[in-house]
Amino acid sequence: MARPTEAQISAAIVGVIAAAVPTGRVWNRIRIATDEAAYAAYYVDDNGIGNVWFVRRVTITDSVTTFDDIVEELHTYELRYARAIVDVDELNGKQSSHTIFQQQIEAVRAALNADKHMGLGNGTTHSGFQIRQPMPETAQLGAYEMHMAVAQMDVTVTDC
Repeated sequence: MARPTEAQISAAIVGVIAAAVPTGRVWNRIRIATDEAAYAAYYVDDNGIGNVWFVRRVTITDSVTTFDDIVEELHTYELRYARAIVDVDELNGKQSSHTIFQQQIEAVRAALNADKHMGLGNGTTHSGFQIRQPMPETAQLGAYEMHMAVAQMDVTVTDC
């Protein structure tokens, strides 16, 4: 099997996230809204809540032989997740946006960990969803304060 391209790897990650969080918006790049219409189109989910994932490759490193043949590629992807802050008391079955935010992270982690090859063949494996830095209390997305998590995932591609 040929090595997957960056577009194939990115599409596989986006597909896994979209399946795990079917109401959210998932993009294979950072989207910057410049007005309310773009904000709604880019960030707001099917339930009217800001709920968006951005996936982008942030580094690539090759391992080569002494003859400069590439034997392995290491792609690092950033998975950035933002969810609107909706401050409710967790009574009568209601859940705070923080609780839902954490549940969504766990759903994506489980979905990614279910297939370390993401359907791209045995020569492609990933490290799993890892939040390597503390999450900020909130982050600004457009004019709105959001919960924010920035995770990374290393994808290793080798010849099989």
